[in-house]
Parts: sequence; C-alpha cells; structure tokens
Amino acid sequence: MGGGSWGVKAIKGNFSDASYSSQMVCGNRIEHVIEPIDLIAAREHGHVLRGAYLDAFARLENAVMDQIVELESDVTPSAPLSGKLKKLAESKGRFNDGKMFNVKLEAIYRLNEARADIVHAVLTVMVRYDGKKSMDYRFGFQNACDSSKPLKIVTINDFKEMAQEAMQLAGWLKKQKAADPAAPASASA
Repeated sequence: MGGGSWGVKAIKGNFSDASYSSQMVCGNRIEHVIEPIDLIAAREHGHVLRGAYLDAFARLENAVMDQIVELESDVTPSAPLSGKLKKLAESKGRFNDGKMFNVKLEAIYRLNEARADIVHAVLTVMVRYDGKKSMDYRFGFQNACDSSKPLKIVTINDFKEMAQEAMQLAGWLKKQKAADPAAPASASA
C-alpha cells in the first residue's frame, strides 16, 4: 500500500489501521480490534506544526539579519544562515550579553540543523501501536539532500518546543545592542 503523493503509508501488521473481527477460540470470544488513527488528519496536524515552527524560525532568521545589518557587516541577506551566525560569533564582544552569547548561538545552530532536516524532507506519519490500540503518532523526516543523516523523528511536543525556543531566541537577539567597535560591550551584563 504505497502512500502515493500523500506521504502516508499503511503497513500491514503492527502499523496497520485495519481492524480484526472477533474469533472463537475454545468457546471464549476474544476481540482483536485495533483503534485506528486518522492518518490524513495526523498528516495535516504535522503540516500545521511544521508551518508554525518554520514561521517561528523565520522570525529568528530575521532577528539574526537585523543584527548583521546593525554590525554593518559585508554578509549579504542571501548568504546562508550559518555564515551570518559565524559573523555574529566573530563580533560577540560587541554585544551586551557576552556570557550567554555562545550558549544562544549554539541553540540557534541546533535549531538551524533541525530546520534543514525538516525543510528538505517529506513529512511521514509514524504511528505506534501497543497491539490493541494506537498509542500515539510522531513525524519522521529523512533529509533528501543528505541521505547519510539518520531519520529525524519529531513529536508534537518537540515541534511546539522548537517553535517556542525560536521565538525566545528571536526576542533575545532583538534586545541585543551592538556597541561601537571601538568600545566593546561589557561581558558582565
């Protein structure tokens, strides 16, 4: 059962959305019914969560670009985000939160890595069953640009946490003020 253009696959066995009728065994009636998850609705939910994360990440990327402009850097808007982050790292002494700057930049690098995997992949719904009922579903992303990377599995909470973290980092970056290069900002702020 191929998923076709929908990207949703029903696999017979533990992952199927099929239900089984009752069977007679030694005179006792045993029910084998698996409660299905609506795979189309789960996929749509995944797209909504993916969109919310990408919107939050776009706000973060905008905050990074605002800092690049404030630094009067020669990095162009079309440059990859990793190049912009390198430029910010080189200029960290000019910002008013020097102690946390490396920690925050690492978090942005991590979110950027996750974004790359999510953007360059088809969303796949993965359903977990305990043998009797569906337990939950997750989303799988296999990076189409780099097939050597392992499958990225993202839960509903992961998407929400990544979006929230991207928004918090964007707010933090917008509060950072680059000092004049002749007078670096204090690292104690």
